[in-house]
Amino acid sequence: MRSTRPLSPRIADRRLWEIQPLRDLAWLLAVAGSLWLLFDFRQLFAPVLLAFVVAYVCDPVMQAVATRSGVPRWIFALVLTLTLTLGVVLLVTWVGPLLTEQVQTLASKVPQYVSTVEKRYGVKIGTVSEHLATFAKGLKASPVETLAPLFTGTSQAVGVLGTILAGTMEILLSALLLPIFFFLFAWHFDRLRLDLGALIADGRGARVHRTLHRMDQAVSGFVRGRLLIALITMVVFTVGWSWAEVPYALLLGIVTGLLTIVPYLSLAGWPIALLVKYVDVVSSSGTPTWTDVVIWPSVVFVLVAVLEGWVLTPWIQSQAMDMSALTILLAVLVGGAVGGVLGLILAIPVTACGKIVLEEFWGPTRRLMAVPHETNPE
Repeated sequence: MRSTRPLSPRIADRRLWEIQPLRDLAWLLAVAGSLWLLFDFRQLFAPVLLAFVVAYVCDPVMQAVATRSGVPRWIFALVLTLTLTLGVVLLVTWVGPLLTEQVQTLASKVPQYVSTVEKRYGVKIGTVSEHLATFAKGLKASPVETLAPLFTGTSQAVGVLGTILAGTMEILLSALLLPIFFFLFAWHFDRLRLDLGALIADGRGARVHRTLHRMDQAVSGFVRGRLLIALITMVVFTVGWSWAEVPYALLLGIVTGLLTIVPYLSLAGWPIALLVKYVDVVSSSGTPTWTDVVIWPSVVFVLVAVLEGWVLTPWIQSQAMDMSALTILLAVLVGGAVGGVLGLILAIPVTACGKIVLEEFWGPTRRLMAVPHETNPE
């Protein structure tokens, strides 16, 4: 007896938007195009993207408080916005002058460091020390005239002062827009999630929901975990290298802590700390000891690396990326080559999401194609 299942319409009788693979491809192309536009206009959309990322990171706390306390979401979003803004202002007010002082001191001493290394080892590092010394003196005497060659394009038409004013206004505008966008995203983030779910097609909604849930777990586990790990390592690096008497410990601690956002990249902070410690000791006393220059700064770095790898990452970043070390390293290299610093940060989440999409959509299709089809007898 033949089956009485309704016959599906032929491919030739369907419209393009009724074919599910083409619809999925159109969605993927739309998402890829949107990401490309955001990346191409990243300076314009930087406050919006940053506010969205911070709201995404804070969303679990928002959901927990709104569910347990019954407080309207907009009230808690407003309180969180004011708290974060006040915290950033206090942090910049406290850390900003110290960080600025260390940057200025390092910039003024670089020519001395280069000259000391040249005299001690009898090498000539081109004319770097002379250029740096001239630049430092000119910067103190006439900053506008010294910085004029660094500006191109608009500065040639309206002058360096106009460029500086335009940059200052851009920074102030971004600082004003950030809390506004964050409040709006934090308030309506649950509605954005519902609207996104409403766009999913009914025919394959379960698979798409599962895919989006896995992608959200992977991205949130990476973003929230790495940001918290970076914050903790920043503090530990700064305190540890201050104890080891590494010059500019605050600057080096912040930079190395930020580098931990990208796996394996914090290794770059280790030789920089040793080099700065060495040239500073040589320039001041001329008799460096390997215990002070190499051992103690290295001990601090190794202890922080052990803390990050064996304590913080398993405890905080519980959402595993499910990728091998080689895959992560290749993703970081490709992302850095394509998108610079932003590419380094986005490489691992994008790779993890691509892996999940392949597992959810291409994996079942490949297994289905591998199974031989049976012919139904008439």
